[in-house]
Amino acid sequence: MKRITTLLVLLTLFSVALPAKGRNTKLRMLVSEYRGQEGFEVVNLGGPLLSLIRGAVKMGAEDAEEKAAVDLLRGIRHLTVVDYEDCAPGVKDEFNRRLRKLLSGEEVLMEAHDDGESVKIYGSLSEDGSILKDIIIHAETDGALISILGSIRMDQVDSLVRMANQ
Repeated sequence: MKRITTLLVLLTLFSVALPAKGRNTKLRMLVSEYRGQEGFEVVNLGGPLLSLIRGAVKMGAEDAEEKAAVDLLRGIRHLTVVDYEDCAPGVKDEFNRRLRKLLSGEEVLMEAHDDGESVKIYGSLSEDGSILKDIIIHAETDGALISILGSIRMDQVDSLVRMANQ
């Protein structure tokens, strides 16, 4: 009986504590469904390759701003970039519709509109606002999607922005 109770408690905790993980799995599945379509291009970068890229960039970093940018990337575990601008219009519309449905309950951190184009940035902020997790950037009209899994400390973002504005 204790095992069953413990298992139920753990399952409940995981289902409450990891809602973004389910969304990310669904997002990966959706992208995989369209991967073979003509004009639908996907680039996935996982942990080991991202570590190699960070190492190479860090070796070439010459100033404080570049080193701060490398530190910002340290929390990223997975990166997916999708370009579907050149897909058939029906495929593009269907993918956009399904992606909107998938992201419908997510928090929009930022939305920008310019000349009929729009970009939405989704993500999760920690309770105290110090960490940004699992960012999704979607430019529907341009047919572009970027999914960044991991966490980024907001103080690092702030520091990088301050350096860039000097």
